[in-house]
Amino acid sequence: METAHVKPWTYIGVFVILGIVTFVEVLVSQMGLPPAALLIALLAMMTAKALLVAMFYMHLKYDTRTYSLSLVLPLFMAILLAIVVIIASRPAV
Repeated sequence: METAHVKPWTYIGVFVILGIVTFVEVLVSQMGLPPAALLIALLAMMTAKALLVAMFYMHLKYDTRTYSLSLVLPLFMAILLAIVVIIASRPAV
């Protein structure tokens, strides 16, 4: 299946958005939020960046849903595993 070529400005726009989200991640990490709030905020931004990279630079946006799901489902499981490990490794109070 052949799709139309993506304009270079699309890649530049995604690059700028990734840079902005990374900058916001650094700001959020320096804000002194409680660990749970920090974890949720950083995981959300990390997921958004990973999806942007997969959609545009890996061209999944222009592929079939099967390829997209083959990436999104393991990504969801990895995030879930990270959350479980972090919760399980907390010291008992």
